[in-house]
Amino acid sequence: MDGTTEGNVVDAAQLPESFPTHRHHPRFWEALGRVVGTFGFLKQTLGKAIFAITATTEFSEEAVSEAVER
Repeated sequence: MDGTTEGNVVDAAQLPESFPTHRHHPRFWEALGRVVGTFGFLKQTLGKAIFAITATTEFSEEAVSEAVER
């Protein structure tokens, strides 16, 4: 490389109002936000359930030692 930097300049004054969400109705973006939030909640709940199942399972000393050795 010759040391020069190439890039782009965005003229914010020329962008449409409400860019980049200007192409869809606000109800669409609200619904999309709710979907993303719901999946986040489900992911968190599933993580807690997996932790509750695996963290409350009792293991024998032999099983623990074998798992550590592996």
